Amino acid sequence: MKKNLFFSIIVLLCCFSFNLNAAIEVGVTIPPQQEPVLAVMGTNVQVRVLMDGNQNPHFFRPSAKRLSEIAGCDLYFTIGFPGEENVEKKFSAIGKPRLVSMQEEGLAHNHGESGHNHHACGVGIDTHYWTSPLKLKEFAHVVYEQACELMPSEKEYFKQNLENYEQRCDKVLAEGRAAIKAAGVEHILTYHPALGNYASAMGITQLPIEKDGRAPTLGVVARVVTEARNHGIKKLFVQNSGELAQSKVILERLGAIAIEIHILSSEPLALIEQITSALTN
Repeated sequence: MKKNLFFSIIVLLCCFSFNLNAAIEVGVTIPPQQEPVLAVMGTNVQVRVLMDGNQNPHFFRPSAKRLSEIAGCDLYFTIGFPGEENVEKKFSAIGKPRLVSMQEEGLAHNHGESGHNHHACGVGIDTHYWTSPLKLKEFAHVVYEQACELMPSEKEYFKQNLENYEQRCDKVLAEGRAAIKAAGVEHILTYHPALGNYASAMGITQLPIEKDGRAPTLGVVARVVTEARNHGIKKLFVQNSGELAQSKVILERLGAIAIEIHILSSEPLALIEQITSALTN
């Protein structure tokens, strides 16, 4: 009996000690969301990601185990990605974690986004928001507000982290725009229309091959090749080997090279720099 009582006391003390040092637990849908969360909350956060970076978000179905892990979080940031509706319903039904959208309305007006339509060429809304430094600043601001609400004693720490991250975003944006202007780049050719937000932020136009998730017809291929030739485009951005294989004819006709990018990178600012470097060099 004494041994059981002693063991119970030790367990309670350990739990109490853990809670004193417990971080805010935050869930996100995809790896790119981690960066602004970690940048703002710093040592005060533990991030759980619903989807791995090598999975296709259009066909992803989270396991019960992964959902259970994230259900224990204090907060879950949505990003408007496919499949999130089902996840939101599950979390809403159990009342935890609290759901917060990472997006603020009116970004284009509030942060001076380029006048170029980020879903130009009739490809619809581009949900790959993190490819724009402007959107990443928006995400960070939302994270800051939630962090202050959950841990008001750390407000100044969060504020400094927010300012530092915003400066990083501004630097990547300014250097990107300068490099693109110096190189005389006006268009970016992509297989899947995943770089519309990047193009909009940098003041250029995206030329996508695929539309609405459908493989391009011969007519679409001919149109894209003609347009790309007119603009002197020699680089095609793809996300995987499947897109590369689908692009073989276009690459041959253009005499172009394919540049593969990891669109779900957990370091979106580095991804943006990679795209700019490949586009301008």
